[in-house]
Amino acid sequence: MEAPAEENKGRETEFARLYETLLPEAQAAASTEKGVQDSVVEDSSTIVQHILTDSKKENTIEDKSRPIKMKTYNYEAEVLNPEDPALNAEAGAAFSRFVEAWADKVDLRDPASIEAAHEAASEAGLFSLAERARDYYFGKNVHTYGVVYLSDLCVEGCEFCPAGIHNREYKSRTLSTKELVADIAAVLLQGHEKVCFLQANWKEAAFLAKVGHWLPEVIKTCGPLGLKELILNVQTLSEAGYRKVFAIRDAVDPAFTIQVRTFQETYDREAYAALIPEAKGGVKHDFTQRRDTQKVAWKAGADSVGLGVLFGLSPKPLEELQKLIEHAKELQSEGAKVVRICLPTAHSVDGLKTSIPFDLPTSDKDYPHFAELVYSLARLALPEMNWVMSERDPAEVRDQLVKYASETTVGVHPGVGDNLDLFLAKERGLHFEQATVYSEEPDQYVERMAKSGYTVKVDTSPKRREKIRAIIRGLVG
Repeated sequence: MEAPAEENKGRETEFARLYETLLPEAQAAASTEKGVQDSVVEDSSTIVQHILTDSKKENTIEDKSRPIKMKTYNYEAEVLNPEDPALNAEAGAAFSRFVEAWADKVDLRDPASIEAAHEAASEAGLFSLAERARDYYFGKNVHTYGVVYLSDLCVEGCEFCPAGIHNREYKSRTLSTKELVADIAAVLLQGHEKVCFLQANWKEAAFLAKVGHWLPEVIKTCGPLGLKELILNVQTLSEAGYRKVFAIRDAVDPAFTIQVRTFQETYDREAYAALIPEAKGGVKHDFTQRRDTQKVAWKAGADSVGLGVLFGLSPKPLEELQKLIEHAKELQSEGAKVVRICLPTAHSVDGLKTSIPFDLPTSDKDYPHFAELVYSLARLALPEMNWVMSERDPAEVRDQLVKYASETTVGVHPGVGDNLDLFLAKERGLHFEQATVYSEEPDQYVERMAKSGYTVKVDTSPKRREKIRAIIRGLVG
């Protein structure tokens, strides 16, 4: 789907205005390059050469022999027991047998196939085995992170995304550095110690220049408030681009932990090409480049990498899962530290234009069995992985998935500045929202899960919250 010419022109004008007003050092860096600053949809390779002063440094990071450093976040501490080879072998064999028999049979267009596969998995004891693996490695702990959005102004046109260039009914928003820091602090107020950072895709030079503004302030302000890890779930960058991000971090606090996480969206190349069209100024259409992102980021110095897939973009969910597992194992075999894999399902968003070819609504009677099948199989495939569920699923579904998933989002407000606006009690009309969510206040979630025997890992101490509130008020008045 291609937006009308006048709509695209307005989009480019809006993006160029943002470039000129919010990214002064990128503008200055390009001042000697004729024509580059006229529009961010022009080639920005020359800007990158100016901005990335360390881009020509030799890579001294060995994939398989990375120096061990004390970091602000230690994933290994979440894993409660040492590797159990027998358990892993049993789980892996069960996964392989099942997907070999069912991967090409389970089809989102055929509800009966979902029910048949779920029944077969139950009879084979897969659910109990997956739960046993989850409990061995993670106990009854539920780890969490919060979510923030910097900008919904995107150069891409993904058919399934509310930020695509075809969605112009809402006014785009990009947070200032002060607003972003306050928005992250509002997430920390919920009790989180890890934050997933998202923004719409920009040209790389513009993205890096903006990072130069906000990342130092986030580390300096939010680190003392208990922020231990930033999960960068953003556009793909070049190796030099990732090195620049980590250099900015290192100048403030080399111990601060940054994960690079990229959703492949779908591993079905045909579906990928149809749903992520070529866009002027965008690079996401390149399937291979996106799949290589974790390798590039790890080589550049990421503390860890993460993956994800969106179910509903292709008809065969178990084939998607199989390819996701292959991708994760490939990265692990090459020495990359894979931490967290996400398994959300794509759904339409009220009021915004999205195209989900194989949308299985959460209200559908087959959806809970579909979700349980996917998460249990994922746990069997990689028993020690922190598999992530999300508030895209309603509470009753998550209460079933927690038997297999060991991490979740909690208290998600999936729009730009939504966390801060909620703190300030601001009302908002139609605006960008990444997904329909069933958000639950962390305090309520902690209490509810405790009744089921689970411990939700958040820090809601009054002293911490008082400190965070004071910082937010100081930032925004």
